[in-house]
Amino acid sequence: MRNILNRLKSNMERISMAVMLLAIVTAITGTAVMAWGPSSRQTFTIEKPASYITFNSITNNPNYGDERNFVIAKDAANTQAGGWSDNVTVQDGKEYLVRMYVHNNAGANLNLVANNTRVMANVPNNTAKNIRIDGYISANNANPQKIWDEVNFTSDKEFNLTYITGSTRYYNNVNPNPGFTLSDSIVTNSGAHIGYDKMDGNLPGCFQYSGIVTFKVKATTKKAPNFTINKQVRVSGTNEAWKENTTAKPGETVEYRVIYTNTGETRQNNVAVRDKMDAKLKYVNGSSSLKNATNPNGVKVSDKIIEKNGINIGHYESKSNAIVYYRATVPQAKDLTCGVNTFKNVATIDTDNGSKSDEASVTVKRDCGKITVCELSTKKIISIKDNEFDKTKHSKDMKDCAESKVKVCELSTKKIIEIKGKEFDGSKHSTNMDDCQQTPVTPVGELPHTGPTAMIAVMSVLVAAGMGVAYYWQHRQAQRNKMVEEFGAHIAAPKTKLLEAHLTKKAKK
Repeated sequence: MRNILNRLKSNMERISMAVMLLAIVTAITGTAVMAWGPSSRQTFTIEKPASYITFNSITNNPNYGDERNFVIAKDAANTQAGGWSDNVTVQDGKEYLVRMYVHNNAGANLNLVANNTRVMANVPNNTAKNIRIDGYISANNANPQKIWDEVNFTSDKEFNLTYITGSTRYYNNVNPNPGFTLSDSIVTNSGAHIGYDKMDGNLPGCFQYSGIVTFKVKATTKKAPNFTINKQVRVSGTNEAWKENTTAKPGETVEYRVIYTNTGETRQNNVAVRDKMDAKLKYVNGSSSLKNATNPNGVKVSDKIIEKNGINIGHYESKSNAIVYYRATVPQAKDLTCGVNTFKNVATIDTDNGSKSDEASVTVKRDCGKITVCELSTKKIISIKDNEFDKTKHSKDMKDCAESKVKVCELSTKKIIEIKGKEFDGSKHSTNMDDCQQTPVTPVGELPHTGPTAMIAVMSVLVAAGMGVAYYWQHRQAQRNKMVEEFGAHIAAPKTKLLEAHLTKKAKK
């Protein structure tokens, strides 16, 4: 046990070095409000870890304490160890570092890997004297699938918190310094993937695979710069109301709008808008336009809104706003999966005072209908839904459901016939087609069915007839030779017909 604790301590010390002395304190002091959840989840200890995938449920982590209290913060300028708290008193213009501890509590010997592991943070854009940031950890195969905790920011004046774009990092034993860069989607409903050697959402269980997420927020008083972003969508060319999600048909074009409003008390310069579009959606070139006080009827803007840096839409005084429009085409039916397909886009407003994001989604349904197939196991033709087709169970070739047939020799009739395979009988059939060869037929016809004596008589007649024919041809040849002697040896082949006629004539005499 001592060796285990020493290894754990070593691992946590390595992580602490990676985050610029962001040491994990052994105990959280003060008047922290234990607002973790869900409250019903089972807890474990270092001596008895979980037998399944669950996050931050060990209550006596030797280097952290109660893992359920995993979201804390401090002044970002404080690079010394410690200083973390569940309650932070803010000052105008200061940046604060928010930290989330992540640990898959499954025992190391179980080799259990959490899938689609994500971290999320809710940074409210409201103005108040007390603002709470909620942190979430989720995985598809975890129990529970999602856990949460919170950290509170307070002031005697109204203020707001702004997420600092590009500030999110993830530190673990693989990359303790400088750590992995995480997507700004951490502050959206989608969250950001984490992992171990790569941020692919796969996180094994045990202390050595644990890590720390950090990001920065900036506090500003009521009169400091502030803004809102609102993204909406509708089917293009309709009078449909703008909303956060809509339903479209395959191949239809949808229209997005992103509304920026300067809600602060100061001017904001070089406001930029960008959109991370779903890869399956196709942006319509030349569709981007901008409406603001200077261009109330709208003006064409660059198509670079879907690129990394987006487009600059200008400077805006307090209480002014701007709207950016653009369109995209959803996939054709053949490029959709059967059933419901949802495409999410995240729009981001970047200002000198921070960034904020919002998303809108489009749902497209593909009704695949039914198809006729051959069920291979039963050799029956059935109807199934298109998305139920399984090439190991079904065939779209109806011939695969036909009874197999084979050519055989029917022994009783000596005929070649075709029968079903299951009808084959070795006593009645043969697969050797030679067995169906017929006995050659006698050219003179069938002889009468007579006895031995009659057969001898018949054979004698045939022999005599043969001898008569031979005698005739010998006699003809003798006559021809005599004619040659009479008419001379000069008789040539062309005279043959005359010779034959002469021989015939003499024969008649």
